Amino acid sequence: MRKALTITIPEPCHENWNNMSPNEKGRFCKACDKIVHDFTTKTNEQIVKTIMDHGQVCGRFKTNQLNKELVYSRKSKNSFRTILASGFFSMLTFSSYRSLAQTKPETVQTDSIKAPSVLGKPAVSILHSNKISGTILDETNLPLPGANVVIKNKTIGTQTDFYGNFEIEAKVGDIITISFIGYETKEVTVALNQSYKFSLDIDSDVLGGMVITSYGASYSKSPLSPAKSTYSPTDAELEKSRIKKLKRKNYFDFYKRKN
Repeated sequence: MRKALTITIPEPCHENWNNMSPNEKGRFCKACDKIVHDFTTKTNEQIVKTIMDHGQVCGRFKTNQLNKELVYSRKSKNSFRTILASGFFSMLTFSSYRSLAQTKPETVQTDSIKAPSVLGKPAVSILHSNKISGTILDETNLPLPGANVVIKNKTIGTQTDFYGNFEIEAKVGDIITISFIGYETKEVTVALNQSYKFSLDIDSDVLGGMVITSYGASYSKSPLSPAKSTYSPTDAELEKSRIKKLKRKNYFDFYKRKN
């Protein structure tokens, strides 16, 4: 069965994706009290199937996933080829298991107390902590105050000051994650004796409720995105408006914290 849907978001949500609580389907937005599905890594078929299964949902999309036909083709579950292939794979797996079961395990003795050495001398780790400094700029090379700078998979983090500068304790090999609302997230691996300067690009993700059409007819509409007029702004206009609001809000929050 072939199913085709077209998704549009007339009024994108301006909540910060990074501040939402992680969820198995994406994130939970406390402001809207809803689960926001993360579709940015999904295929067209996965997106359509999710909407068919759950109906009206809020989602996070890439711009190239919107305003175009997404197709889902359901395949037969009881295909003869599928059954034949499954039986052959089961026989092959069972044969491999029997072959491995007949092999006797070898016993290897190791000394877990002995320290690693280099040319007969104890090795010295160079992965000591360093104070990493850098500057975060926007797409016009202006500083971004309040940008988040964190060590990946750790609880260590900081924010840039008014001039976009930051300092953070990190080890060689650590991955620094840099994020700012409305901009793409960047990652960099820490190296010895190196300062950093980054220019973040505007994020192409769109977050919010959706309007879905099926074969040109209305399928469902989110209450967060009502169609109130016949004029439909372009994606570029929506994105420009969204970024302006986000940057204005971030500057206000930054000064509010300082005062």
